[in-house]
Amino acid sequence: MSMEDLEEAFELVEANDGQADFDGTKPEDLLNRAEQSLGLTFPATYRAFLSRLGCGGVTGVEFYGVIKNDFVNSSAPDAIWVTLDERRSFNLPASHIIVSSTGDGGYYAIDCSKSSGENESPVVEWWAGPQQQREIAKDFGEFFLRSIREVLGK
Repeated sequence: MSMEDLEEAFELVEANDGQADFDGTKPEDLLNRAEQSLGLTFPATYRAFLSRLGCGGVTGVEFYGVIKNDFVNSSAPDAIWVTLDERRSFNLPASHIIVSSTGDGGYYAIDCSKSSGENESPVVEWWAGPQQQREIAKDFGEFFLRSIREVLGK
């Protein structure tokens, strides 16, 4: 269901393009460089999202991704910059990729330490401090589709 969820989310974004603002397609070499910077391999649905939309949002809900080659001198919604910054500042586990903000001080992150065997990993809510997390979606495709549906009321 992972890729099917992602494709449905892409269709919703396209059908509501007046409410969506995404950076656009990203080349493979940029995605490879981003993976190298994090020391991780992107799960299939997240890589497909990055390749097609890059980063951006729908009616105020932002999805972090890849913007440009400079992962050091950047800011949100650059997932690579946010992830590296949270690793340094708040001990974000090296297995996590931050993909969105919860809006209350936490983040949504892909936990790459867990794999479904289909090159997918769950999305968790993660908070610094006591370093708590709880799984909220089995993969990025499910997370993205659910988020898009919620914000569009679909």
